[in-house]
Amino acid sequence: DIDAVSQCANIDCDAETPLMFAIHNQHKDIVEFLLEKDADILKASRGNISAVMECRSADILKVLIKHARKENKLKQLLDIKSTTYD
Repeated sequence: DIDAVSQCANIDCDAETPLMFAIHNQHKDIVEFLLEKDADILKASRGNISAVMECRSADILKVLIKHARKENKLKQLLDIKSTTYD
């Protein structure tokens, strides 16, 4: 259900956000959707793992970088110290 997914764009599910889960599992379309719904690109898991650290796909990394540039968050995205931990 697209509405349910959009409502939980930043919910913490067992220390991983839906964005991190989508990145880790290489679901580019879901990554793009969650970013459109304002998922926090800088949020890190309790294990201090950021969205960029979860990324294993060049295509998804491009999506993350493009979104970070658009939101003026590129420096923070690439700077581990700037991520927000729970």
